[in-house]
Amino acid sequence: MANSYPDVGPTKLPPPSLSSVSTRRSRSSSPRKPSESTYRAHWLSEIKPAVHQPLIPQSSVPRKRLTKQSSPGEPDSSQPGMNLESSSSFPSAQPAAAPLLRKGTALSVSSEQTLTTPFFLKDPRPDISLGLSDGTLATALHSAGVANADFLLNDLQDTGELISDPGVTPLSLRFPFLLVEAKSGATGGNLYQAQNQAAVAGASAVNIQKALFGAADGQPLETRGPQLAGSSNPMSLCFSVTTEGPVCELWAHFWNETKSSYGMINIGIWRTTQEDSAFDLISKISSILNWGSTAFQDDIVKSLML
Repeated sequence: MANSYPDVGPTKLPPPSLSSVSTRRSRSSSPRKPSESTYRAHWLSEIKPAVHQPLIPQSSVPRKRLTKQSSPGEPDSSQPGMNLESSSSFPSAQPAAAPLLRKGTALSVSSEQTLTTPFFLKDPRPDISLGLSDGTLATALHSAGVANADFLLNDLQDTGELISDPGVTPLSLRFPFLLVEAKSGATGGNLYQAQNQAAVAGASAVNIQKALFGAADGQPLETRGPQLAGSSNPMSLCFSVTTEGPVCELWAHFWNETKSSYGMINIGIWRTTQEDSAFDLISKISSILNWGSTAFQDDIVKSLML
């Protein structure tokens, strides 16, 4: 006797779920380590400190070579009875020689023969940036009775009057006051690289504050510095942490009014593999965060109200 089964129609398979997709990859298609531009946000180049290029003479040929141009193995054209002819049918593969200078010939280098050293600063891109959030500043400005508080900083940045968000792509982070540059010796990094990068990023963060505080008291950016005698204006100040493995340094960045230059001073150095040292570093960073969310934020809000 044949068994009968109800007709349930064609079988419908469920759509494939993402969890069922194979994630295996061959070695050639395995993911690579992301580049620095992938995980480090670029800052705007407009806030970098200006670089003063020193002038150097264009000619760096020693005097001995200027008075004796013939090299060993070449015939001396100054000897009598020696005729040198050049054949135009066989062009020389050697580069053109420098013009010969006889003894007693004066070598003058004019101002037009000077050039600058090829020195430039890379755009800062700290590993970690800490600053004031858009929502925090908007709430504080609302409480102070500032009109259009939600879009004030965006409008100022769009018009170029004040850069408060340093990111090329907006970070929703305003007026950074603590930066972190971390390196690993296992991947070829060292503490000197972290210090140099922190110096540029710290000076750029100081420039942001200088622009705000300078506009508040009517001083141009170039003359804006720390708190002057008899002045109630706040000081342009930023902090940074540089690390290589367990070694951590804390730095303060500021504008030196006396020398008209950027300053960077070391506050301390710690090793996080030691308990007491690690707790002391955490205490210092906690104090900076408390300062940034209270006194520093109040100074920013007061300056924006002027």
